[in-house]
Amino acid sequence: LLLGLLVIPKPTSAQGTKWTFMVYLDADNDLEDVGIDNFLSMAKVGSSDDLKIVVQFDRATFGDSRYGDWRTTKRYLVQKDMVPDSASALYNMTEQNMADPTTLSDFVKWAVATYPADHYFLDLWDHGQGWQGVAFDDDSGDILSAPELGQALADITQFAGRPLDILANDACRMTLEIMYE
Repeated sequence: LLLGLLVIPKPTSAQGTKWTFMVYLDADNDLEDVGIDNFLSMAKVGSSDDLKIVVQFDRATFGDSRYGDWRTTKRYLVQKDMVPDSASALYNMTEQNMADPTTLSDFVKWAVATYPADHYFLDLWDHGQGWQGVAFDDDSGDILSAPELGQALADITQFAGRPLDILANDACRMTLEIMYE
């Protein structure tokens, strides 16, 4: 699979890792400060041989100025006591529309291929707007709708050869329409 300049291989065996915990941290809105705090909470534990914590983090153009006040999208393998700055990122990406279903599926496919595990947990982190969707992206003015979430999850399932083990809706108002997808 070709993703921008990255070639993503098909997933391989887990090689001993039990869980890959993927956090789609869309703080490209008024939740930026809380997103940083949540990242720091994950870093209190960090990744291990049994658990890989992988984050795609998008920040806002206003708000919190901690850790370099960067305004793009970055990918991290969260390590113990890590901070969310540019130097710690695995990938310093251009600004991504976190409300685009392709952005979500590309992140998860990358994480599954890069950090194969026995089980996969995806946390959708942001504002929720009930049946209208989740993942507000202020830079694009977009929201990931329930049908678009379904499209991304179908793409992920096809790539991985199976559905994710757990999908966490870490947002307000995650209604039946979102759960259906």
